[in-house]
Amino acid sequence: MNKKILTRDEVMKQLRIGSSLFYKLIRRGELEGYKEGNRIKVPADSVDAYITKKMGRA
Repeated sequence: MNKKILTRDEVMKQLRIGSSLFYKLIRRGELEGYKEGNRIKVPADSVDAYITKKMGRA
């Protein structure tokens, strides 16, 4: 299992969102993530799924 893991900053840059929205998406479960120490890590697959879901609503 060799999945790409993104940091908060990488996700924010890729989605072009701020930290408030990032944490809101994590809390709502729209982005999957886990804490490692005091940092949140997000699988790249979760970001891809979020983008796909949003594109389907357009």
